[in-house]
Amino acid sequence: TLLASAAAIAHWLRAQGLGRDRPVAIIMHKGWEQIAAALGTLMAGGCYLPIDSAFPPQRIARIMALAEPAAVLVQPGSLPAALA
Repeated sequence: TLLASAAAIAHWLRAQGLGRDRPVAIIMHKGWEQIAAALGTLMAGGCYLPIDSAFPPQRIARIMALAEPAAVLVQPGSLPAALA
């Protein structure tokens, strides 16, 4: 379920040491997995940074460099080949 997936993500993020209000980059296709990742990030105390997987690799890299996310959640096949 959505809530169980979000709780599992929140548990994993806390285990990774996610601090309060630290950004978590989410690079996923639109769908329930993206919503679960966002909810899990909020449940863990972080803030989420949605990044469109259709952006050019250079733009994604620049966003990541500026945001310095504490974690990056990706969905298989959603990360451009140039960044994988």
